Amino acid sequence: SSNEYPLLILHMIIRQVRLLKHYAILIDSGYIGKDVQLNLKIGDYEYKKIASQSKNFSKAQLDNFLNQCLRCDKLIKTGSMDSKLAIEMLLTELCQWL
Repeated sequence: SSNEYPLLILHMIIRQVRLLKHYAILIDSGYIGKDVQLNLKIGDYEYKKIASQSKNFSKAQLDNFLNQCLRCDKLIKTGSMDSKLAIEMLLTELCQWL
């Protein structure tokens, strides 16, 4: 279906934001290094990327990103907006934070 690819892209964005938020929560809770990586259940390369990227966002920003993703998901799944357009609008909104 034409919705498959946009939903896959949305899933990947949500996964990344969740990992970033979970990383920040673990660090704030006193976890370090391998303990964080094991808790996130990710490999070495991905852990390094998450650790690096997490410095760019506050937890409040990540919450906002997740809320925007939820709105996008709802628009797509209720048929209120074309899936490709909804993803494009989400990416435009998210890129304003970068």
